[in-house]
Amino acid sequence: SIGGRILAAADAFDAVTSRRAYREALSQPAAVKYLEAHVGTLLDPRVYQALRSVVERRGTLEFIDIDVKEK
Repeated sequence: SIGGRILAAADAFDAVTSRRAYREALSQPAAVKYLEAHVGTLLDPRVYQALRSVVERRGTLEFIDIDVKEK
């Protein structure tokens, strides 16, 4: 389903932009480039193009800005 393909792309993007014990996080532009190699296998080409377009236009894939203040 298209929803599943979108979630797969978002999960892959989150995975490579998150720090792991075995590697540092990729920047969002570097993550887009990295994921390009998986188009057609792990990622749906249309979903990847949409993800890439959003990151290039906004500079991020984050849509919610949360301002957490310490009390």
